[in-house]
Amino acid sequence: MYGYYDEDAGDYLYRPEEYGEELPIFVDRYGNLCTNMDEVDQDMGRVLLAFHDGIFDMSIADIDSSTDPETYPENVSNIASFLSEDSFNYYTANQVLVDDVPFTTYWDFLSAAAKAPAFCAGVPGAMFGRFSD
Repeated sequence: MYGYYDEDAGDYLYRPEEYGEELPIFVDRYGNLCTNMDEVDQDMGRVLLAFHDGIFDMSIADIDSSTDPETYPENVSNIASFLSEDSFNYYTANQVLVDDVPFTTYWDFLSAAAKAPAFCAGVPGAMFGRFSD
């Protein structure tokens, strides 16, 4: 059951089960939380893989046009190898502008990707952990 502490009630309150899904999670020998991807449905598997890709490291420096490509993190190098600034601008030409400023720029996108090192890093997530490189 999923619950939260309610200070007014002075106790834990639990939401009905329709608000959550119980996952078969266990602790491995290294203390990591794990689940068997074969036991969860495909949609939940996608969410779990997205969590893996969404681990952020905010200490990684921003990237701009003056950043030496040799210093890009591996995932940013992968992205930059097939997505140029011109291509990005082409694909996002119709993005929403706020006060005549685009929602995101190529350099903002690369900076955000750099801060999520598993995103586009070519590192297999837990689902593929049983396979060799």
